[in-house]
Amino acid sequence: MPSVLKEGHTHVEAKGSSEMYSGNVAVSKEAPLFGQLAEVWINTKIDIKPSTMAGYRSALKIVLARFETQPVTSIRHIEVATWMKELSDAGYSASHLRQIYNVAHGVLEFAVRDELVRRNAAAGVGLPRGAERAHHYLGYSQIEALAGCIGRFRLVPEGFAALPEWRGRFVCGTDGRPVVCRTKGASGYVVGRWEVGVGGVGAGAGYGAGWQGGYRRPAVRQRMDARVRKLSTLVRLLGYCGLRYGEAAALDASCLDVSRMRLAVRSSVTEVGGRQILGTPKNHQSRSVPVPSFLMEELVRLAGLGGLVGVGVGVGEGVGGVAGSMGDHGERSAALGNRKKYLFSSRNGTPLRASNIRKDFDIAACVIGIPSLHIHDLRHTAASLAVSSGAVVKAVQRMLGHKSAAMTLDVYSDLFDDDLDILRGRMEYGWSAWKESGEVLRGTGGIVVGGDGVDAGSEANGGL
Repeated sequence: MPSVLKEGHTHVEAKGSSEMYSGNVAVSKEAPLFGQLAEVWINTKIDIKPSTMAGYRSALKIVLARFETQPVTSIRHIEVATWMKELSDAGYSASHLRQIYNVAHGVLEFAVRDELVRRNAAAGVGLPRGAERAHHYLGYSQIEALAGCIGRFRLVPEGFAALPEWRGRFVCGTDGRPVVCRTKGASGYVVGRWEVGVGGVGAGAGYGAGWQGGYRRPAVRQRMDARVRKLSTLVRLLGYCGLRYGEAAALDASCLDVSRMRLAVRSSVTEVGGRQILGTPKNHQSRSVPVPSFLMEELVRLAGLGGLVGVGVGVGEGVGGVAGSMGDHGERSAALGNRKKYLFSSRNGTPLRASNIRKDFDIAACVIGIPSLHIHDLRHTAASLAVSSGAVVKAVQRMLGHKSAAMTLDVYSDLFDDDLDILRGRMEYGWSAWKESGEVLRGTGGIVVGGDGVDAGSEANGGL
């Protein structure tokens, strides 16, 4: 009988053995149950990020509810296909169904590779196609408008429209009506961050006098204004450089390479069960991202390093000498906030959570007239601006951190539609230039070949 190496580790005997182990779970090789094999499969996933593992475990609970006590040798293709149809009818989204299917397929493929079954019963099961969300591509003016609005507005209940002291104080759209914003957990009319009713009355402690007497204190106002500047810089960074939010949240001063006007993206923050995890970027690959000078100036000031003039900050030379690189050390808790000065941090020094700025972002998006805008659309915007600036696909891929240029083309194929028109125009131009040149080709036997084909009646062709 084989020995178990360590609790939670997997040990599989050499060919010819009758059992394999995952922790203390022994799996009979003759007729293993799906649940037993699934435990082995999930414990062998050592090359994925914590957020991905959390997704796997969540999906696995649904899979086990159906197949846990069933021997893998008895699972049939029609069972899996019927089960997926039942989940679809029960209201599971296309993306959620695909995640569940991938887990079931992975466990059964594990059985195939270990020669427990000959075929993967989940192979070839049809899945519904999810509706692809159209990318929002912002222009320079829209990015700057969003950066100028974020953090400067708040919501008040729609019922305030009936209060005389609030009339004329709402932000209005182009139609002259007050802007209504509906974000996660809140909805209402948009007003200025410091706006209160006349005399600070008619709104209650949270909206009237409370704002005058509390948030209008100089120290609080200064802190809030600093947060607004930080959020504005974050919007510009995402919109012009194309970082994923988690990558931006993990930046510290050591990531700034002012001499080359670059950002070293080598860490990313993800949230798993409400806990922040600091790890490597997606695809586990670091990259260098170009930064416009006007944005680098903001990042340097945000890092507390003064202006660009006379500042020689290279990669790894940040505040307090903190390198900030994860290297090959794997994932670790972002509770390191007191040891690193993150550029975009919360009041307690930890990376700023996306959930903490989503309300401000949604309100700003409503103010500029794009209520359906998502934070990730800023990454799409950066890709669009890069392509429109004439960047080649390989450069866009490197900037965004995609695994391959093919992936960049697949994700942003709509950005290259204009290239087809340009190609057509260039071909027409080339053909017209040839036509005007009068150049002809003399083929075999002196036959003259021109724009209208073979000139059969010409003297050169012998009057054929």
